[in-house]
Amino acid sequence: MNDVNINDMAIKELVNSKPSGTKIYLWDRVVKGFGVYRTSKGVPTFVYRYRSGQEYRYKKIGTRVVMTCVQARDIARGYAYQRSQGIDPVMREREAIAEAKAADALLVRNYAEGFIDRKERSKAPFTEGNKSTIRNQIVGKLGDKRMDRITLEEVEEAGLLIQKETGASGRWFYTYVKAMFYDAEKRNAIVKSPLRALEVPQPNERDRVLSETELRIFLMAAHDMHDARGDQYEMLLRVPKRRSEVSDLPWSEIDRSNKVWIWNLPKARSKNKVAQTIHLPAQVRALLERQQPDAALRTGLVFARGGSIRPAIAHSARKVLNANMHRRIEFAVEDGFEVTVIDHFTIHDLRTAVSTALQRKPFSIMPHVIEAMLNHKPPSKVQRTYQQDKYVPEVADALRAWNDHVDALMGASAHWPGGTFLKRMVGKEVERRHQAFTAGWKSDDEGEDRTDGA
Repeated sequence: MNDVNINDMAIKELVNSKPSGTKIYLWDRVVKGFGVYRTSKGVPTFVYRYRSGQEYRYKKIGTRVVMTCVQARDIARGYAYQRSQGIDPVMREREAIAEAKAADALLVRNYAEGFIDRKERSKAPFTEGNKSTIRNQIVGKLGDKRMDRITLEEVEEAGLLIQKETGASGRWFYTYVKAMFYDAEKRNAIVKSPLRALEVPQPNERDRVLSETELRIFLMAAHDMHDARGDQYEMLLRVPKRRSEVSDLPWSEIDRSNKVWIWNLPKARSKNKVAQTIHLPAQVRALLERQQPDAALRTGLVFARGGSIRPAIAHSARKVLNANMHRRIEFAVEDGFEVTVIDHFTIHDLRTAVSTALQRKPFSIMPHVIEAMLNHKPPSKVQRTYQQDKYVPEVADALRAWNDHVDALMGASAHWPGGTFLKRMVGKEVERRHQAFTAGWKSDDEGEDRTDGA
């Protein structure tokens, strides 16, 4: 059709295009390439046509339903200007869409979920604690930033904030954020990780052994929490496993078919990727039973108590534990106990306390049995190849003796300064007592298990 001044009157004269036939266009005499056609259903649709090489390209502008002829012409005029500058409107739009998709995929919050998902399908999936660090700390501080634009300084600033908020070194934040950016570089999602020079704080060598009096105070404080977090702390002392192995314990790993319950820890959840069979003492069975008294409802995570999310024993829970230890110390001083302050310790130090106690009299447990209880890998390849015995019966005897000893420590009411029941502590009292209890302590990690295999 001849060029016209496209307006509503001209559009009225335009016939509908056939559903599968050639479109019938009106072309504008004002802006070259601006046109309109009617769909097979009669909807006027504006386009901009331009030549690219030996062919025409058509860029849809919109319909008369949503814009006027004047508005559509102004848009076409913009496309015409782009062509005069050597810009292809269709390719620019495609590039903009691709950039938007890339920008969305490279947001830290979105890449982190893919990073976790790929790890889930690997032979060494993240623990719940690992995932919590990524989601709460990395995504929490950097979630809206693009991985291809973030700077080392921004990540270091986020790490300092985490140190300030948690009182810990932030080692796991630094470890996983660096690993995630390395993963993005390896997958060509970014050209080069900006975190190559990021320094990850190293774990301190630990030689802290809690005394029996300190262990009493610890157990009393765990009891005083009156919740599943306190029960997790108690189990960590009764069965010296790693924090994530206890916190993420599902009922499906517990064989409850006999009087002695058996915990079958799979290698996928073991820190050293070594499966372990543990015959649980009666005291630990009772602790687990009270998480869900109804046997028919024992599904999912043990310490979630019927829910889908278990109560974490991370920084906030440790504050409550510390506050309750501080309160028990006050009562202990009043009752004449020889304890006024407890030096810095980590939850991981419970493993050291138990293994050290079992080496001594009256237990005198052989070192190889203690190593098996802790599920340590033998140090040499030869030992790992030829020494396959897991000493399951011997470990069961050692745990039973240890739990009987713990009961003896806690059995008499006189061993509970302040009484066997103290009300649950909340609010400002928790913060005040936590600060008093940890005064003089140096920052250390409580958010994750150590990586040295201990």
